[in-house]
Amino acid sequence: MVKTLRLIFLMIFLSFSSLVIASEENCNYYLKQNPNYSDNIEVIKNLTVKKVYDGDTVLVENKNDYSEFKIRLLGIQTTEIFKDEKPQPYSIEAKSFLENEILNKKIFVIIDKKYKKDKYDRYLGIICLENLDSDGVSFNEKLIQESLAYVYILSPNSLWIETLIKGEDAVISLQKNIWQHDRYKLIKINDAKNFIGEYKILDANVLSFTENSKSIFFYLENTKSKGVAIKIDKKLLNNNNINKAEFIQKYLNQNIRIRGFINQYNPKFGPLINVINLHQLEVLEVVNL
Repeated sequence: MVKTLRLIFLMIFLSFSSLVIASEENCNYYLKQNPNYSDNIEVIKNLTVKKVYDGDTVLVENKNDYSEFKIRLLGIQTTEIFKDEKPQPYSIEAKSFLENEILNKKIFVIIDKKYKKDKYDRYLGIICLENLDSDGVSFNEKLIQESLAYVYILSPNSLWIETLIKGEDAVISLQKNIWQHDRYKLIKINDAKNFIGEYKILDANVLSFTENSKSIFFYLENTKSKGVAIKIDKKLLNNNNINKAEFIQKYLNQNIRIRGFINQYNPKFGPLINVINLHQLEVLEVVNL
């Protein structure tokens, strides 16, 4: 009887914990009267979208003081619209989607105080409708769900990133919109050398590693003279209180997904992807050895 009661209590506790975690990834959570979110989070409400530049940048007016500023949707990238060149695939569709959803509507933005703006003086944030009757899904997520944007990790800013990655993983295989275009499809390890300087997604097995005093290197082939290398600064582990041995064990001999810019590290070693945010690495399936 006691064991049964303990089991029931544990199930209730886990269910409640899941709801709490999920609620913080839902826009409507931040519209509550006294939401209990992290001290690092800033929420700016009472904004109206005045202009949509493209699928990931908008101009808003703050109705509190009637100031205007730009917001760059955090954690995603839509394809580019050029003034004097042909627009990239699905860039017009992404812009139209955002215009139809939020132009002239009241929104709010969720921001990480540590990384408020980019080098263009745009606020970096999660954009939501300021309406408790909405579904609570951010427009960063919706663009991912519509396959009109891809996850774009450029800095340590991890706000909402797990939700965005989960959404992207769910739609890649559907081959809809950007994911049916060769430019944005997952690349094969042997083709990485053809995409130097580009942001790509790659699935592969981590088959070996080396390290020095500053970095850990994962190799996506049997030897470090082939394939693709992944470089992880040990400061990232220290800053996130992650044990080095446990980190290596988590990824070694596992099938992973890596997101990032492909760089030419050394002709001998082949292409390299620098990890600046640990969310760039994702274990796709755990292999028990």
